[in-house]
Amino acid sequence: MATVRLPRAIDRAGAARLLDDIRRAAHDLPHDVIVLTGDTGVFCEGLDLDALGSAAGQDDDVTAAVEAVAECLTLLHRSPRPTIALVNGAARGGGVGMAAACDVVIASSRSSFALPELLWGLLPAMIYPSLRERLSVHRCRLWALTGGTWTADDALRAGLVDEVVAVEALERASREWQRRLSRTRPESVARLRRFVDDEGVRDYSEATRRGAALTAAALLDGELRARLQRFAETGQPPWETT
Repeated sequence: MATVRLPRAIDRAGAARLLDDIRRAAHDLPHDVIVLTGDTGVFCEGLDLDALGSAAGQDDDVTAAVEAVAECLTLLHRSPRPTIALVNGAARGGGVGMAAACDVVIASSRSSFALPELLWGLLPAMIYPSLRERLSVHRCRLWALTGGTWTADDALRAGLVDEVVAVEALERASREWQRRLSRTRPESVARLRRFVDDEGVRDYSEATRRGAALTAAALLDGELRARLQRFAETGQPPWETT
């Protein structure tokens, strides 16, 4: 097993490190299963909008972070090793996408899920290919439109999560899934992924790259940056006006 720990929020440096970790886990290490985890209480909050929104004059940082996250999603989607997301806390935005990109999502009962992008003037475009593999079009749209928080049981019923367990049972559930998944051979896993992609309407990496371009363009918008800066300085959410 290789464990990849997600940053609490993903800035440019965190995205680069995460990409290296996932690439190494997918191709270099002698293991059978990749497990994504986060900090206790937080799985991943997605892109660090505070850091990226304050990066005035540093457009390359925004683009590099978004493109690295898109590549992380594609690597997880194409990994020759089975992947498990072990969620023990809040998953938001890109964190939900990271979980959805994995073969198995195990969530503790304390976990929660949210897609707040529209509240900031963004779209969950980059993570949509991952979400669409697990959620219906209606469910994706509803979660994005509301921007609200959904419980682990909500996510289980929707198909985003495969198993919900008590916090103290999370590691045991992970070991059981690792045991089941470790019997597969990497070449067979890779063939299965290619077959599923070939059966899809749109190539996953193409859709993810298109989503990344939309996300980067939105983050470089002056008005959005002003809203993010105002939030960083005053704590005023962008959906509230003075």
